[in-house]
Amino acid sequence: YKIYVNNELKYDSGTKIDSKRNTYQIREKLSKYVPGVVKVVVTVTNTDGSTTSKTASKNYSDLNNPSCGVVSYEGSNTLVEYDSQSNNKPVCGTNGNAWINSGSRNIWIVCNDTNEVGCAQHEFSQAFSSEGIDDNIIIKDRSGKEQTCKVNKCIDLTTTEVTINIYKRNASGGKDGSAKQTVTVDKVQSANTSVDKEYSGWVNNEDYPNGVIIEVVLKDSLSNVKSLTWKENVGGQKETDTLNANQTVTPTSSNTLGTSTTYTATHAITTEGVRKEAITVEDTAGNKITVNYKIRIDLTKPTCDITKTHLNTIDGVTTTTTCTDKPNISGIKTCEKKHTGVKDDVEYDVKDVAGNPNTCKKEVYKQRQSRTKKRTWNTCKTGSPNECQGGYVTSTYNNGSSRCPSSCSETITQNQNQAGQGGNGIHYIYTCSCQTWDSCKSTKNTCKGGWNDWGSYGSWKNVTSCNKGEYNYVAEHKDYDHYRDCQTLYY
Repeated sequence: YKIYVNNELKYDSGTKIDSKRNTYQIREKLSKYVPGVVKVVVTVTNTDGSTTSKTASKNYSDLNNPSCGVVSYEGSNTLVEYDSQSNNKPVCGTNGNAWINSGSRNIWIVCNDTNEVGCAQHEFSQAFSSEGIDDNIIIKDRSGKEQTCKVNKCIDLTTTEVTINIYKRNASGGKDGSAKQTVTVDKVQSANTSVDKEYSGWVNNEDYPNGVIIEVVLKDSLSNVKSLTWKENVGGQKETDTLNANQTVTPTSSNTLGTSTTYTATHAITTEGVRKEAITVEDTAGNKITVNYKIRIDLTKPTCDITKTHLNTIDGVTTTTTCTDKPNISGIKTCEKKHTGVKDDVEYDVKDVAGNPNTCKKEVYKQRQSRTKKRTWNTCKTGSPNECQGGYVTSTYNNGSSRCPSSCSETITQNQNQAGQGGNGIHYIYTCSCQTWDSCKSTKNTCKGGWNDWGSYGSWKNVTSCNKGEYNYVAEHKDYDHYRDCQTLYY
């Protein structure tokens, strides 16, 4: 016998001899020859040489694709009829199709084919390990026609995305404006993990007079958010303290856990100190993440006090500023410490690390003082009422027969000698006239008036105002006889 498919020879059995049998039967599966028109030609030859032939044919054309049948899942005894409408039954979390967060999942689906061709195999399976809600299993019939069956594999390998928004809290306790700071912890592939985040800087009274609203937004597009646990530490702790978040918080939310891909919750904080918020989120697949969020809150303005020293001096006072911040919070950042030579009222700014500002003021008082010195007019400031005047004095004397000194003038007188005296009887007598210098030959009044030197200052006296300089003009002498000095004392 020979088998043809679409008139093309596919199989020839050759001659089979069995002369001892009157009946000869052979079974041949034709499924491996489909699809197409299958024709079988059988030729029988008797021992006497006579021959009989017979031909039979049938059209096994495949007109339709196979269809998706019953779905079953590894680890579950539940069989679920395939839903051709939603095309991806069963829903995750139902009929034994629980979410998984590790390993892989085997899914089987029965192949149905209404054609005589039949499915290539009764059941098709596939192991899925990648994250997602649904995926595809491809089934085939013997003709090679395929059908894609969408199944829910329900694999969630990553944690929930956590976003923390910080809002200014208004006087009514609600959110004021848009978020001041936002931090997002992206989903990670981990069944249980912990992440540390913190608010950048400090929350202060200047920007947040009524405290803050912490908003937590949870997004899980696969197995949804199953639970949220929120704890925080006690208020008033310092940065160096161990921040144990052991107080349970009941946040405010309008969502219901487990029913939505997004869940939002809020919590108000008005207590100062370094706060630790431990926010633990678990999805339905069992992936858990804890975000330890640190936020520093200082709502108290620092105080300051100014003291004055070096008082009642003309140089100005010395101011010393003491700044104080509330214990166990941010501490002082800027403080005017000490200034010398201060002569006016002061106003100093103080600020703590959180940015809370304050202002200190101190008055510097002033006392104007004056002192006076005098001078008098001296009618004989220079010269003298009896000032000697020099001059030459002439003296005349008889120098006898001797000649006068060369510096003197002389008068010669000739006399006759007396009787009895020898000589020729002629005698010369010299009269000398000499001038000598007398430094005080006479006196003269040479006095000239003038101002005596300034006297000493008197003592300082407090006055309401003072103009420095000369005053009390003396018209007779065309000048001033008083001088005023001024100074200011600061205290």
